Amino acid sequence: MAAGFATLQNLKGPVEEFFLTEGKFPTSNDDKDQIGVTASSLGEITLSKDEKVAGAGTVTFTFGDKAKPETKGKTLLLARDKDGGWGCKAGGIDNKYLPATCRAADTKTADTKTTETPKID
Repeated sequence: MAAGFATLQNLKGPVEEFFLTEGKFPTSNDDKDQIGVTASSLGEITLSKDEKVAGAGTVTFTFGDKAKPETKGKTLLLARDKDGGWGCKAGGIDNKYLPATCRAADTKTADTKTTETPKID
């Protein structure tokens, strides 16, 4: 869990820089290369933009086969809102395994703002 969350946290800066220079949320493979998304043996990182809200999007980490059983196949995401605030949400991961900033809707940190995020299937 910690490695997946750290990976997502480390991508916030490059995503912000990409958005400021390119004027869009990164989504393509070329965009992933530009912001430094690398392959991970623990899982896969995907980027998706919110089609309804300019500047909003998500960076999702899907835990792979080498992850612990409690996270294998499940997701952790950071969502950027239109104002540049970031929120965290998990898909199917028990609260006790989540980083503190992802556990409660009212939990905030200096650089993380809880936002409404898309449903994770």
